Amino acid sequence: MKGMLRKLDETTERAEVTRTEGLEKLKQELTVHEAIEEEILYPALIEFARHYNETWLVARHAYRTPAQVRADQSRVDYKEMTELKLAA
Repeated sequence: MKGMLRKLDETTERAEVTRTEGLEKLKQELTVHEAIEEEILYPALIEFARHYNETWLVARHAYRTPAQVRADQSRVDYKEMTELKLAA
């Protein structure tokens, strides 16, 4: 990608055919890149997030669902916690 951009940058304004060809090649490369992202990368990231949320996070929170963890966290009195004496 950098090489294509460098070649385009090195062309002169009079090298219209070379720039047109370079821009067409760049467009093709970006189209392929976009297709890979849309068809492979994004679905894989979504699946990873789903699996992560269903397994690791649930295991970390004693196999409670995220909704159960949030409910427990909303019941915590944080003011009371700041007044706890720490063992030192």
